[in-house]
Order: sequence, then C-alpha cells, then structure tokens
Amino acid sequence: MRSAGCGHEGTTVTRLRCADWSCKGTTVTRMCSAGWSCEGTTVTRMRCAGWSCEGTTVTRMRSPHHAGTDCPKENKNVHALEGVFSAACTLEETTLHVTDNMDLHILDHRLRVISISKNGLVNFTHPLIKLIFLRSRTRCKFFSLTETPENYTVVLDEEGFKELQPSEHLMVEGSIWLPLNVASNGNASSSSQAVGVTKIAKSVIAPLAEQHVSVFMLSTYQTDFILVKEKDLSVVISTLEEEFNIYKEVGGESVPIHCQDVPNGLQKNGKEAIQPTVHPVVIPKNQFCVMSLDPDTLPSIATTLIDVLFYSNSPKEDAANQGLDCIKFFSFSLIDGYISLVMDTEAQRQFPADLLFTSSSGELWRMVRIGGQPLGFDECGIVAQISQPLADSDISAYYISTFSFDHALVPEEDIVSVTDMLQHQRKDPAAS
Repeated sequence: MRSAGCGHEGTTVTRLRCADWSCKGTTVTRMCSAGWSCEGTTVTRMRCAGWSCEGTTVTRMRSPHHAGTDCPKENKNVHALEGVFSAACTLEETTLHVTDNMDLHILDHRLRVISISKNGLVNFTHPLIKLIFLRSRTRCKFFSLTETPENYTVVLDEEGFKELQPSEHLMVEGSIWLPLNVASNGNASSSSQAVGVTKIAKSVIAPLAEQHVSVFMLSTYQTDFILVKEKDLSVVISTLEEEFNIYKEVGGESVPIHCQDVPNGLQKNGKEAIQPTVHPVVIPKNQFCVMSLDPDTLPSIATTLIDVLFYSNSPKEDAANQGLDCIKFFSFSLIDGYISLVMDTEAQRQFPADLLFTSSSGELWRMVRIGGQPLGFDECGIVAQISQPLADSDISAYYISTFSFDHALVPEEDIVSVTDMLQHQRKDPAAS
C-alpha cells in the first residue's frame, strides 16, 4: 500500500495507490487513488474513486465519481455508469461521497538528481546493483534509474547518494529536491477519465509554473511524484494551500502544514515573469509499457534486468541511435518498497511475461521527448507546456523528467491528436 491511512480486519489489499481506506473483511486488488470505506466489498482494477460502499462488487471502473446526476443512489442497481471505462458495473445500496479538498503530501525524502555518463557506468555498477537488488544492505528508500541515449539519470535519497563515490563521470544537480504526491479524491478528476500527470496539470503543475517554481516529474506505475527544490517549498505551500490540504510526512506521520509554518511562507517567488520557451519535441516510433513487479520476485528477473540496464547497448551503438527513430529508454524505480518499470515492447519481450504486470487492458504508450538541447533545472513551465493541453483534451499521460530532457508518455491511440496539438502549439506559441 502507498500513502494510505488504513484500518484493517481480515483484509487482503494488493497494489493500492494513494488510498484512504477503512476496511473489514475486504479483498481489494489494483486500486488507484481511492478514498473508500468498505465492508464485505470486493473491488478490482479501480482508479481515482471516491466511494463509500457496502456489499458492493465493482470491476474495471475508472473515475466513476464524475458521473454527476447519473451517480448511483441508495437502493438502486446501476449498469454501465457514465464515466466508466471498459466496465459493466452493478452497484447496490451504494451512495457516492465526494470530499471537498484534495490532499497534497510532502514525502519524507530529501532527494538528489544525478547523471552518470554512458562511458562511466562501469564505475558505478557495484553500488547500483546494491541499490536495486540488496534492499537489506542499504537504507535507501527512494531510488530511480532511467537510461536515455545520452546518460543515466539517478534520483535517490541521501542514504542512497552516500553509496556513489565522486567521479568525473558523475554530475550532481546542486539542489535538494522534495517529492510531493497528490492523494486524489473527489476533486482529483471531477470531469476527467484521464490518469497520470493529466490529473494534476491544472491543480498543481500550472499554478507552480505561474509562480516560477521549477518542477522535476517522476511518474511511476503506482503514482506521480512532483519534485520541487527544497528552497522553493514556502512558495509551493503558499501557492497550493487554497486548493489542497497539505501534509508533511514526519517520522511516518502526516502532519498538517501551512505557509506560516515554513520560513518566508507568505512570500511569492520574485523571479521576473517571462514567456516560456516552446521547446521542440521528438516522437519516437517505439511502443512503451508502464509495468510493475512484486518486489519478492525481483530476484527472478535479476539477470535480465542487469543485462537490459547495463549491457544491452554499447556507447557507440547509443551514439548511432541519436536519430531517435527509436529511442533507448528504460526506467526502473524502487520507492518505499514499490517497483515501477517503463520500457519499450522490445525490452519487455526479454522478461518473463508472468512476472510483470500492467493494467488489465495492457495499453501501449507512445513517447513525446521534450527538448532540443539539455533543458537544465531552472526553467519553469516545461511540464505545464505539455501537460496543460493534454489536460484540456482529457488525454492521460505519464511524465518522466531526466537530467537532460523530459519525456511524456501518452496512449498510443491518442498519438495522432497529440502530434497535431503539439505541432500547432509550436507554430503558434501564443496558443500555449
């Protein structure tokens, strides 16, 4: 479970995302961003729901709470509820409850963002293997490794950072970053079926861009992390506290926090407002999967994962691939005990099919790579520039920032409309 406040008795819960649960005799699988109170309930493959249910069976629902007047009423059976994605639903004696505010959690991690050169990877395989596979030998709780054609981007907490020795092949971004996570409920996608960064584009990404706060995004199978610089925290809180109940994790407890609790919390960012650069984009031909893995089965794929991460391409082969017809991109995250993998279908074929899991629909994703030159870490509005039009069109998106470039993943069936949208945006930058 992740970001959950749960009271359980006789309960089985697996792969839950950002949930606030009170459960008794409940079996739940593959839940995302839910605020449920359940008794005697079986729920599978739910996403972004704010429900209170008793004696209810629901399968393959997505964002049902935006169904408006068609929401289920007490003592009423409902089939094919508006807002249901690929679902045939029966709900009995169910009342829909939507809370007023979303919760924003400042997680208890202080992160560093680093780059390892392709030629220098050999100097870091020992600590990287330790961080990936030997959890009992490290106190690192937040680790993400992403390979791109240029380099390896590593995002990790201070305990993990201690494992990496200084080297000419290691570049360290100077800031401490704090991960934020939105615990979605009724307002999270009140008129949207979209998932991923699209859910928070208007409520988080856009307001922070307007206040000139630079963000570094890391979407995983389980959730979306918004990384902000520690020095910008006061601006973040003062910008978002009207929209969110904001909590800071301290020693495993979530403590409410307000702008007056943070030094200079009432100050806005003093940077001069400038028109953001509209960066070029490239759309590789690869198809990508966003997947997860039971951590207990990680040893079963160890040799394959080591091969894919460290030995699949030589630097010369990567350099030859700079045309980006197909892009080398592989992301592995191990965060608070949860594993997320993003890979293309060619890499996926190397792994045992029965160990990796994705959503029931097995959707494929296409990549939008943002940036012609390395983007740096100070420019604001890059994520908003992509996520805002996707949110306007209700298109789901995962978003992964790296040391040099940004990467958005959109459903394959939407890639034509996304391409047209981005081309129009670049012909008429004022429209963005």
